[in-house]
Amino acid sequence: MKRSRIIQVMPSIAYGDAVSNHALLIRKIIKEHDFATKIYASDIDPRMLDISTLNRLERDLSSKDILIFHMAIGSDLTYRIASLKIDKKVIIYHNITPPEYFTRYNPKLVKLVSQGREQLKEISSDFQLALGDSEFNRAELEALGYQNTGVLPLGLYGDKYAGTPDYTVLDKYRDGFKNIIFVGRIAPNKKQEDVIKAFYYYKRYYNKSARLIIVGSWNGMERYYHDLQRYVKLLELEDVIFTGHVSDLELLAYYRIARMFLSMSEHEGFCVPLLECMHFKVPILAYSAAAVPDTLGEAGLIFKEKNYPAIAALMDIVDKHPSMALKLIESQTERLKDFDERSITTKFWQYINSLQGKGDV
Repeated sequence: MKRSRIIQVMPSIAYGDAVSNHALLIRKIIKEHDFATKIYASDIDPRMLDISTLNRLERDLSSKDILIFHMAIGSDLTYRIASLKIDKKVIIYHNITPPEYFTRYNPKLVKLVSQGREQLKEISSDFQLALGDSEFNRAELEALGYQNTGVLPLGLYGDKYAGTPDYTVLDKYRDGFKNIIFVGRIAPNKKQEDVIKAFYYYKRYYNKSARLIIVGSWNGMERYYHDLQRYVKLLELEDVIFTGHVSDLELLAYYRIARMFLSMSEHEGFCVPLLECMHFKVPILAYSAAAVPDTLGEAGLIFKEKNYPAIAALMDIVDKHPSMALKLIESQTERLKDFDERSITTKFWQYINSLQGKGDV
């Protein structure tokens, strides 16, 4: 009997994007099991290879195929996929940030995320399996009425982590200062202003030779970025660096020069930079919110209140006590094993088997 194809569909696919990397990892896993597979998208980064355009989707589709739909934003594609007459449809939910975070800064994005959250409710009966890439996301699906749910986490996909770190960044910031970093797009839900405030207390009371490096693009969030710059001036802070968009090799360098990673984010569907810190052995201090506790598990150092002087004190302890930093790194290294390709592969085929029936895959 001819086996089913497993295809993936998403509104857009972009180089280096976490959702896109998840789709690419799944494609690799499928190919390694000798299944026919394709990824379809509307907006395709020219650097992405072997991606099919959505105008071919219905023409290529068979009722026997398994279709996986990645959802992270509102789009007309959502209803198109929900209406397809296929017996086996899977949604992978990467979370949609609540619109109230963007009201002051990007009305277009408010519309898209509001649309996405509404669509997510409306299509709950159209998928035979609903997966979140974190327990936080899975629980949201269940609360919205999805009947058959599970977790398929993200991993570190691709060979960029084996590259050579950018020497310009290494030379510039290996100067004796203690580099505190946060990695993630400049966005109100990530609360970079709270990272800045904690750093203010740390630099003022514990370490004059400290530097904060906020790594990430502010494209689409220019107003929020300017608010952050004004806040830095208000606090009369020096040594706060906004990098903007960085290359893969520059990103590797920022992790290499980091003394610790500080997250104050209030809404994350997964937070891949936490995995990157685990890989590069950078101690993590993170506010407990949304999917952050799910991703960290027992790793890193999680705090439940934004008590900025207390957070600054924790930063000082991690910096001045190598044994503490080592324990954090050891816990993170152990946690990273839960996100390796073998673990994700096992989970993926368990879910596909649950759709196909035991022994069909």
